[in-house]
Amino acid sequence: MALLMDWLQKILLSSLIILVNGGILILSLSWLGGPPLSEELYNAPESEVIEIRVEKSGTQAILPPEEKKIPPREEKKTQQASISLPRENTQPAEPASAPIPEALIYDYGLKSSVNLLCKASPSEYVVATGAIIDSRGYIISNAHVAEEADTKEPCTIRRGSPAKPFATATLIYTPISYKNATSEEEKARSDFSIWQINGPGEYSMWELEYKKPFFKNEPLLTLAYPAELLGNELVFKSLNLVFSKTYVEATDTIIIRSTSNISSQRGSSGGALIDLYTMRIRGLIFAVSENANIAEREIFSLTPKGINEIMQKETGTTLKEYLAGVSF
Repeated sequence: MALLMDWLQKILLSSLIILVNGGILILSLSWLGGPPLSEELYNAPESEVIEIRVEKSGTQAILPPEEKKIPPREEKKTQQASISLPRENTQPAEPASAPIPEALIYDYGLKSSVNLLCKASPSEYVVATGAIIDSRGYIISNAHVAEEADTKEPCTIRRGSPAKPFATATLIYTPISYKNATSEEEKARSDFSIWQINGPGEYSMWELEYKKPFFKNEPLLTLAYPAELLGNELVFKSLNLVFSKTYVEATDTIIIRSTSNISSQRGSSGGALIDLYTMRIRGLIFAVSENANIAEREIFSLTPKGINEIMQKETGTTLKEYLAGVSF
């Protein structure tokens, strides 16, 4: 019981920063959770249960005097959920060749990872991260990003470091299972969305890894546009793509829990976990644990395998097949 209590923690959405008339209003949505996770990959004799809950952070930047202050957003209710994750991995790590130089991965990320700047209202913007996963310009991010954005208007898409606008994108897919979830916990397993860059073009893209198993303490790189610690002006003018290592703590076929790093901030949702050896996406960040100290927050991500299973169930096609069938 003592060990279980040590792992009890809160978890919150990592993406949603709302820019409000020159200030930043950090939102925690009404949920974050996940279904009980099995131990299919870890073969551990016991599992740990993590209680998770989202609460409003209460952080808001001071609005410039020349801007008209708008009423604060209504605080949303919180609900509890549980995630059962294995304690340890009994599988040894597979020997691998030399990793790809991190500088090369980062340089590639400058072209294939993006920042989404989406209007939530005439005076509010949602700030999040995404990854281009098809050369024709399809982006994967989180469903909770689409939920908060005004999807009647295209989102501004930025890339580079600092991020510069280069296109707009329109939402084309949010899982039905996310929209019709009967419990808040069910949303976690389908928290992804697909966006299409408006206008034809050829874009650098990430490949997704669907089959490679995870190992305890396996290092992965995070690539994201965290914005929690930045003021409004910096978010618009000097938002940088950052990357750092995170280490796998526990996982199953749907959710990965990994160690904290500089991307353990709101603004990072939709960020990617990148394999150091294959340069493929191994996870899509959707949440971080709720700790005041960023260095103590854990990262929670969806696996491409879990995303692909939802696409097959809802559309009858794999993610790649679905994108191949979409036309401008």
